[in-house]
Amino acid sequence: MTIAEIEHAELIAKFLGYKVEDTPGGDVGMYYQNAQGDWIYSRSIYDTYYHSHWDWLMPVVEKIESIKPDGLNVVYGVQIDSNYCLIHKDGEVPITEHQSDTKFDATIRAVIDFIRWHNNEEGE
Repeated sequence: MTIAEIEHAELIAKFLGYKVEDTPGGDVGMYYQNAQGDWIYSRSIYDTYYHSHWDWLMPVVEKIESIKPDGLNVVYGVQIDSNYCLIHKDGEVPITEHQSDTKFDATIRAVIDFIRWHNNEEGE
């Protein structure tokens, strides 16, 4: 993984609700919270494939589409087409869009931009 891919994986993991932190062995671990509130090690951030596999990226797209800001009647949508991806608010307001050589590359770039925008909007 490149440094950018690692940074993107950390950004995505946190967006999905994982805690990301260094492990005692020098790795960067992803942790999920169980029903009892304990943080459980899931996997190494280096063992993620958000940057290369649709089956890893699509749950992120679905999370974007499921966001419902408190007190607002807002819907986020993701439009993916051949080598283009648009993420919009309420079907009209573009938040980010990318065109690239491949559908996957355009989508991952738009997803990363959206997460950065969302984190900024949330004050994270």
